Amino acid sequence: DIEVWRERLLNMLVYDQDYTPTELEGEEMKDVVEYLALKKPKENDNFHPGRHLKNTDPSEKQDESGNQITEKAIRSIFFAQPNEPQSVLLKRGPVLLYGEERELMIFTNGFVFSHIELDTLIRMLLDLEGNKSSDSEGRRAAAEDGITSEQLRQRFKDIDTNQGGSLDRAEIHEFFQSMGMPLGGIALDGIMDKLDSDSDGAVSWNEFKSMVLEMKTQ
Repeated sequence: DIEVWRERLLNMLVYDQDYTPTELEGEEMKDVVEYLALKKPKENDNFHPGRHLKNTDPSEKQDESGNQITEKAIRSIFFAQPNEPQSVLLKRGPVLLYGEERELMIFTNGFVFSHIELDTLIRMLLDLEGNKSSDSEGRRAAAEDGITSEQLRQRFKDIDTNQGGSLDRAEIHEFFQSMGMPLGGIALDGIMDKLDSDSDGAVSWNEFKSMVLEMKTQ
């Protein structure tokens, strides 16, 4: 929802280091951790929040490896201790990085570029990832036990907002937008190329159903 994002960005309190995330913001961060398949870095006694962000003393030798810097950044943003500044997701969206489309996530304590895996996006579209937008327990069970034909048909209808009997590019874009994941043209092209087997510009029910079977066998 654009208005929700606008209000969040205008809420200057979110930048306060003493800001306490709401329950919804906390759940949102957990979803991002799960989406990125992050694991909590090992405890490091020498870790200092924010030290990895920049070197304020040009004479100080930077002898940390890239992996160490990355681990510190991940801990600072996603696994901060209760007495440390807590991060909140401000915005996410597609960007071009060195000619490749990546997803940029901006947090109060940093930012992350993530590689957009096409198969992951398709599984989310087909509801094979146990999306938590509603009835999380039921959806999680569906992901584990296999989505039923009724659930799959309802999923197709939910995405088919104009009730045209097929899914066009705009509807797929709108679906991810509603999840807070605006996709760029490259990612949308990949999804359409994968699902639209007859290249008529829309994903039919049969194409949608066939892709579910294909993804389940992988």
